[in-house]
Amino acid sequence: MEIFYEMTSGYCYSLQESVEYLDELERLKKREGVSHQDDHFDIVPLEAMTAYKPVIACKSGGLVASVKDGGTGFLCYSTSEEFSLAMAKLIQDPQVACRMG
Repeated sequence: MEIFYEMTSGYCYSLQESVEYLDELERLKKREGVSHQDDHFDIVPLEAMTAYKPVIACKSGGLVASVKDGGTGFLCYSTSEEFSLAMAKLIQDPQVACRMG
């Protein structure tokens, strides 16, 4: 079973493109005066939903608006325990993953 998940915001430290893109977004946030907002750019969850996959994401920022907890995936607090429990639910009951996807 393939599951997409996001622990922070889909940021990959090892990809130069991700580093450059995040730097650009941070500059735009400062320029537009919204750098104080705790918001995520919901690209990864949207890609997962487009691929009919359930999403496991942090319960914060824009993710709360784009991921329906228990509907299109699970929203978790940023702990390994919460993410592990959400993954276990999908692994133990593949029908839940299919329904969410």
